[in-house]
Amino acid sequence: TTSFEYNKKEKTYIVSQFGEEMFDSTYNTHNTAENVLVLNVNSYLIDDEHVNLDLVGNGEGYYMNGGKAIKIKWSKSSSDSPIEYTLENGEELIMKPGRQYVCCIPLSNEAEYS
Repeated sequence: TTSFEYNKKEKTYIVSQFGEEMFDSTYNTHNTAENVLVLNVNSYLIDDEHVNLDLVGNGEGYYMNGGKAIKIKWSKSSSDSPIEYTLENGEELIMKPGRQYVCCIPLSNEAEYS
C-alpha cells in the first residue's frame, strides 16, 4: 500500500509504502512530491512476484495538489506516447510546478482520501 501525507508547511506530499516513509538514500531525505497522480489501471499477475499494468488505453484517476484531490481522466495511445491527463470535462489538466509521483492502482481497488 502507498500513502501520501500532505505537509502544509512544505506544500508537498510525503510518500510512504507499507506504513514506512520512503527515503532517498542518496540525500537521506523523505521522498516527496508536489503533484500526485493516482491512476486506476487494468492489472494482472504474471507470476507470484510480478504484476503487469496495462498503461496503453484510458482510464480514470485523481490528481492531488495543495492538499486537495480532483477526479481526472488519463489516456495513452501507444507504448511510445506520453500519458495525457484531462479533467472530467475533457479540458487538459494543467499541473502546478514541482515533482510528480504517479501511483497506479488496480481497477478493483479504490483510492481513499481523508
